[in-house]
This record gives sequence, structure tokens and C-alpha cells, in this order.
Amino acid sequence: MLKAEATDLRSIPICYEFKETDKIANLFHQLTNYPISTNLIETLDDSYHKAIDEIVLSALDLKDEKDYINQQLIKMVSNRMKKSKNK
Repeated sequence: MLKAEATDLRSIPICYEFKETDKIANLFHQLTNYPISTNLIETLDDSYHKAIDEIVLSALDLKDEKDYINQQLIKMVSNRMKKSKNK
């Protein structure tokens, strides 16, 4: 099974070239000591988070899927939280 997964992974690029290096460096320096909310909805609505999403989704050519990705993230985190409370 591990061989099959390794074979599958070969077709997926691991490194991406982000063209907005100045913007990324600026965000990094601004966020070094920035407190992140533990509330997922607040975090997704944060201007810094939106800026990071914009950079990453643009690089991956997924800008049109942003809402779907966020909805799935909320769903997955919610399901995981429910699962951990049931144990």
C-alpha cells in the first residue's frame, strides 16, 4: 500500500513557486507575534488569513473554489470536534 501511495504522490508537485515573495515576507513579519483566534469562523474572516488564502489559492489556481474549501474546512473541523467530545 505504501508503494501505491508513493506512486500516486509522484504526480503531485511538492514545491510551488510563489510569485509574491515580498507580500509573503511582509505578512510573516506582521504575524510573528499575532494572536490567532481559536474560533474557526473568526480566523477565516481575519484579514491576514484572507491575504494568505489569496496568495495560496492563486498559486494553486483555486481562487474560484475558496468558498467550497472554507465550507469543507469548517465541516471537517466541526466533525472532528464532535468526534473528540464523544470519546
